[in-house]
Amino acid sequence: MQKNVYKYLLSNFILPFLFSTVFFVLLLLVFQLFRVTEILLAKDVSLSFVLSLISDIALTFIPIAVPLSLFFTAIYSIGKLCSSSEYIALRSLGLSKFNIYLPYLIVSIIVSFNLLLLSEQLIPQSKYNFRKKVVFVTSSGLVSDLKSAQFFNKIQGILLFADEIGDEAKTLKNVFLTISNDDNQKTITANDGELVYKQNLNAEIETVKLKLRNGLIFESKKETDENTKVFFKEYIVPLAQSKLKNRISKKETMMTYQELNHHIRELEATPKKNKRLIGNAKVEYWSRLSAPVFCILLVLVGFSIGVRASRGRVRNSGLIGFGILIGYYVIYFSLIGLAKKGGIPASLTVLIPSMYLMAVGSCFYRKLDWQS
Repeated sequence: MQKNVYKYLLSNFILPFLFSTVFFVLLLLVFQLFRVTEILLAKDVSLSFVLSLISDIALTFIPIAVPLSLFFTAIYSIGKLCSSSEYIALRSLGLSKFNIYLPYLIVSIIVSFNLLLLSEQLIPQSKYNFRKKVVFVTSSGLVSDLKSAQFFNKIQGILLFADEIGDEAKTLKNVFLTISNDDNQKTITANDGELVYKQNLNAEIETVKLKLRNGLIFESKKETDENTKVFFKEYIVPLAQSKLKNRISKKETMMTYQELNHHIRELEATPKKNKRLIGNAKVEYWSRLSAPVFCILLVLVGFSIGVRASRGRVRNSGLIGFGILIGYYVIYFSLIGLAKKGGIPASLTVLIPSMYLMAVGSCFYRKLDWQS
């Protein structure tokens, strides 16, 4: 009989958990898509690129959606049993509160373990891919660094100057350009020019070419001291080609556990230690490790406050749950601020809020003994 009871309890918990997880992911996804929709509409991107971007965003929300889903599903599931008096019936059959809680505990442990595995590599990589795609579709590369009447020398061996640069750095007037290498040097002047900026979204490569009109090329060969002069009506100069991955630095949230550990060791080994950078890295490390414990404790709290059939008295379990969550996050974010400044060890940012949840969950769990 007990196996059948466990199957019934699991069926009442797992399906709502899956639906609520999808709901929270979609809810968070909607808000995020508002930020990138305008960008995507302004760019000529393929459907596959958009779908891959959405999938990357959705994966990054899993660490947020899963704990919330476990918490509110536990409240809903046990509350449903109470409203139909099934909880009291199970207790009258001799099942203890722990027997009823056990299926919830098993699910929370399994989900937490899988969340830990996802947080090891897949979710950080998804965050990195999302950032890379967004930067790529919003990037104008070197074009955005060009300014009127200012020398541009961010490309090795190239010095560029233009009296006027307009239309988002696409058109140039009175251009002066030098291209230097070990063998020769070219000095180019032109009345006007145009920057041709292209992106290959599939290969994630961006290229910048300068199309010049009505100008002069003066080339000097260093070995032979030979000089040549050429007039042109149109001349195309390839300025740069770069991979997008070379322009994005990984943040702590985009690193795997191994990369994060290595990053922390590097920061601590520097002569002048930056406490804030070390604090950020350690907070991210401990936050990931604490995610499984957070999920398990939320299920304990959700189960304990979800029992509403307390001798005819009805309580708003959802409202109590919101209050507990607010208390948890107030403590958590307050401690994070201190840890990032080096005021307290980063491990306390997860230990103290976890102790708070444990205390709240244990308190409500003990109050369930009135049926015994």
